[in-house]
Amino acid sequence: MKNQKMLSELDQETFWAMLRVAIRREVREAVADEMSRLVETFNLLSTRVPSEEELAVSLAKLEDMSRALNAISGSGGLSDRLADEGLVTSFISDVCEIGGKFRSRSGGLFWFFERWCKEQQTSMKQADFSAILRRLGYRKRRYSGGWWWLGLQVRADWVIRSGLGDVGGHTDE
Repeated sequence: MKNQKMLSELDQETFWAMLRVAIRREVREAVADEMSRLVETFNLLSTRVPSEEELAVSLAKLEDMSRALNAISGSGGLSDRLADEGLVTSFISDVCEIGGKFRSRSGGLFWFFERWCKEQQTSMKQADFSAILRRLGYRKRRYSGGWWWLGLQVRADWVIRSGLGDVGGHTDE
């Protein structure tokens, strides 16, 4: 009964985590679309001298977008935090399986994240990676042998590609 309750809680947590990832992706896409429209507007305006009214409208739109980004990210400007969160969600969608039955050793998951980041020509500290996973709704638990992230696991094709055997993924079945 206790195991069934834990599995149900994990499934709910996984659902909410996946929903948060989807919403963040939609918000990022909407912001990117609006920013593209604003860039097009500025490019159009740069081919001729804009009126004061056109400049005021364009500046107001930019200020609105800046406020929206600040509200989403909790920091100023085009947020590094939002970009980092996008990096982690991309890693999850490219490399991981998501579900209540999965769990991954913390160190093993970060090892794969580092390899994936090298391919993307970027990097991130493990503390930042962990903080973002928590914000995305994943939980970390201590089991015998170390810390595990619940609700996700590196896909088998990535494990094979790495040349490693078991890096700590586990399916609770």
